[in-house]
Amino acid sequence: MKLAALIIGLTLLLPTMSAAELPPLVVPEGVDRGAVLACVMVADDGSVADAFLLRSSGNAQLDRSMLANIKQLHWDKRKPQDKPRNIWLPMAFAFGGAKPPDLPSHCDPSDQRT
Repeated sequence: MKLAALIIGLTLLLPTMSAAELPPLVVPEGVDRGAVLACVMVADDGSVADAFLLRSSGNAQLDRSMLANIKQLHWDKRKPQDKPRNIWLPMAFAFGGAKPPDLPSHCDPSDQRT
């Protein structure tokens, strides 16, 4: 299954990914839609250095799965002319027709919910 919607906060720092560029989405059996709001640290090499959820889907198993999927994302390596990365970015992820959560203006580890 592919993410049907991927909304990236602060798109001036990262290019938006099309569905064709996304890795296959792995979700728990029987789950056909959902959405989460994540806080994601993207490194200069394009990998996800760290991530945590700001807003749950309401399903703990789906949350774990979505977070694992988010940590597998990868963007192109930052070019010298690109803005620096290595900052926390809010990102909303949704699939199966679920409405993506609204993005906050920023996020960082102090926003992490336990």
